[in-house]
Parts: sequence; C-alpha cells; structure tokens
Amino acid sequence: MKTTIIILLLFLTNCLVGQSYSFTEIESPNPDKGTSSVHMIGEKGFAGGANYSCYYNGEELIEVLQPINYSLGYIGGFEREDGTLYAFQDNFYRFYQWDNSTENWVIIPKPELRSFMGISVLAENNVYLCAVNDNDTRYGGIYHYDGNSFTELTYDFAYSYRPDGIYAKADNNILLLASPTIGVVGQRLIRFDRENLQTLHTFTDGRGVFSMTTFDGNTFFFLSDNGDVYKWDDATEIMEQLYAYPDSERAWFGSAIFATDNNNIFMAGYGGIRHMNVSTKAIDLVYEEWDVNKYIWDASYANGRAFFATQDGRLVKMTISSSVDPETVEQLAIYPNPSINNITIEFPVFGIDNKTIEILDLNGKIVATTQFSSFKVNMDISGLSNGVYFLRLSCEEGLITKKFIKTS
Repeated sequence: MKTTIIILLLFLTNCLVGQSYSFTEIESPNPDKGTSSVHMIGEKGFAGGANYSCYYNGEELIEVLQPINYSLGYIGGFEREDGTLYAFQDNFYRFYQWDNSTENWVIIPKPELRSFMGISVLAENNVYLCAVNDNDTRYGGIYHYDGNSFTELTYDFAYSYRPDGIYAKADNNILLLASPTIGVVGQRLIRFDRENLQTLHTFTDGRGVFSMTTFDGNTFFFLSDNGDVYKWDDATEIMEQLYAYPDSERAWFGSAIFATDNNNIFMAGYGGIRHMNVSTKAIDLVYEEWDVNKYIWDASYANGRAFFATQDGRLVKMTISSSVDPETVEQLAIYPNPSINNITIEFPVFGIDNKTIEILDLNGKIVATTQFSSFKVNMDISGLSNGVYFLRLSCEEGLITKKFIKTS
C-alpha cells in the first residue's frame, strides 16, 4: 500500500513519556472523492464522505458500493475473535449490516421515519440505538435490535440525541448524550435503565454542542465544538470540567475527541491535534494545521492508531508507538503463549520498579490489570474469552505492547 509520510516520529516530551507519533496519509481508492468521516473497529474500520464509502482492511482503503449515492453514516460494532466485523451503519436513509464475505453493506429494513444517530453493540443480536424523527420534529427514541426486529423502548418529545451519543454498558444501564430541544431541555447526559430516563448532568448553555468518547466504558470524556472538555466518572457520578476554551481559540480544537486511556485524550479541529494529560490537565500540541482547507473534521481511535479525516478529503493515520530502547522491549516475555488459564509476565530489567500490566481486547477495552515491582508476575486469564489480546506494560520508561492468545 502506498502511503505519504507527513510527519515522522514527532516526540512529545511533556505528553506520554516514551511515546512517539508518526503520521501517514492513506491512499484513496478514488482521489476525486473526499473523506470526511472515519470509524475504527479494532484493526479495521470505515471511512467516507459525500456519496463515498470505503472499508479499511487494516492495510488499505477499499471503496464499497453501499451506501449508494449517500454519505457514510453512523457506525457501531466490534471485531470478532476471528478478525471479522459485527457492525451496523445508519445514514438517515437506510440501515445496514456489514457482510464480511462480500466486504459490503447489506440493507436491513428499519422503522419508518427513524434515523439512528448512535449505535452501541453489547453483543451479537444485542444492539441499542438512539433515533430521531425524519419529519423535522427531531424528537428522540431509544431502540433495541435483536438481529431480527427493532423494539422501541422509549420515545420522548423532550429529547433529541447527539450523533454517536449512546453507550450501552449493560441492558439496564445505557448512557446517552441528548441535544437541546428548543423550549424544553438543554444539553445533558442521561442514563436509561430500560424503564426511566435519569438526567445525570446538564451542560452550560452557550458553550457549544457536545460529543462524547470513552476508552473503557467507565470514564467518559465530552468535547464541545467550541473546545470545552469535561470528564465523567460513572462510578462516582461526578462531572469535572477539564478545560474551558478562551474566546481567542474558539472552535480551534472542537471537531473530534478520543482517549487512548483514562489519562490521555486527544482533541482535533481547525488548529490541528493536541493532547491533554488528564491528571495534570497539561496540554501539548501534537500536530499543527492552520490551513482552513485542510483542518481535521473527524477522528477515531483503536489499538494504538488514530485516524483523522480532513476537510480537503484526506485520511491520515497517526500511529502511537513506544520509544523504549529495543533491547529493553525484548526483555518483556509472556508465557505460555498461547495460554489456557494463566500467563506469566517476565520483565527482568534492573532500575524499573513500578510496573503496570493491562490486558486489552481487540477493540481496545481493558479487561484485566495488575501492578508489580519484581521481575515476574502471574495473571489469571481463565475468565477471558478465547481469542487474541494485547498485553501492555507501562513504566517510567514508556509503554511496551505485545500480543498473546487465550485458548482452551
């Protein structure tokens, strides 16, 4: 695959210690059509724009025929253990499911006059969606799809949900980001337990329209299109404002937000890309772009890679990699691999005492964690499903990531 290197190994000494960032432009299969949206799912993903839809297979973009004559819409799903995708898309006009065999979208009949603005997949045949009317009233509803039919769970004239504004933690615990409805309610975070809608937080009026993201489903981050940043801790139900944009940088970094973990978030927009350390609230500029014809329009992150769609139709990949000395990286050992019930992590490096181990699934969700100060530690993985996982070791030198397989 042909790529164009934009920036190579931009080191940020004040951001993630030991991390480097490389930027490459992904070659478009149809240069006459621009990319304005992107959605990563594990190692794969989707990108597109007006009358343009592409599938990213982990190496290159492939143009697909569906949706015909419409822009790429809102997407939700996950990557299966075998590498195939269980994914859905709604582009206002039609609802689709991804067909891995044909590498194309297949139309699924949906309720009339409903557009799904957000799709959250708990498991196969267990999909939650937030919808708005197509008749200009923009009132919102919450639906469940079981693989065969849609069930309307609630429908309220007071709510109109934000794009990608739904996250299902469990069947009775669904978070939603509601848009303001004129004369009724303001912008707010809501919890739905399949019976009642509970307002958790109401955002200050006049600060912009919000989007939300999460790394692990427990901590959520919110970005207004003008640049305000908030953090929601769902365990304590506390909302904290991390950043309030000054008038001098209104909308500079308000187009997209993603989290690489609960302490590191990235915002993008007219000004480029910048990083925030959540614990210190320190901000660093990662990539600067002041050309109004090239600014970042959308972003999506998974498995150490972020993809950005730009105003001029480019798709840019940012790879986050470790700058730990290669000899040190080689000291990290995982055995047995594959493993059934337990793994041993060995890191015999003198002078590095405090180490954290995180195990992530293919969708980037942390499924297990431990800390150790010796050269070796054992972890019980018997509760994990069979499949491929990433083991991430973090220490004062940086991050090291390796793969292992859980089997039976």
